[in-house]
Amino acid sequence: MFVAFEHMLMSILDLAARTRNSMLAGPWGLAGAYTLFAFFGLTMVPQELTTPDIVSGAAMFVVFGALLRLRDGGLHETRDAVALGVALGIGAFAKSFLVPWGAVCLVVLAVATRSRGLRASLISGAVWAVIVLPWTACCSHVRPVASPSATRDD
Repeated sequence: MFVAFEHMLMSILDLAARTRNSMLAGPWGLAGAYTLFAFFGLTMVPQELTTPDIVSGAAMFVVFGALLRLRDGGLHETRDAVALGVALGIGAFAKSFLVPWGAVCLVVLAVATRSRGLRASLISGAVWAVIVLPWTACCSHVRPVASPSATRDD
């Protein structure tokens, strides 16, 4: 989760460097960001329970970082689009709520980058679909359950 936070933080710091009077551009902003991560990462995510919160939290950090990078464009648009799709897919495996949230993220990306075209959104959506749709199909498949009386010998 810390590595994913770093990914997001580097995207935020790139934006902060271009923003006038940004609190994050200085060393105190960086120290504050790490302090907030340490506090919330250790207190809000249950460490003693076997829950998918760490995986879903890490996926969300990667998603936010990739969305920020894709919004600005750049040399690595395809890489960031694939990272976004993979993070949304892994997040969907961790928590089912992230399936519709992933669709919202892809729509937001399409709107934010519409002036440059839909390439990044289509790549992210395709990667996300390749990860999520087979699992969704498997989970949606309904098997008929034999009734107890049908298997009993009379």
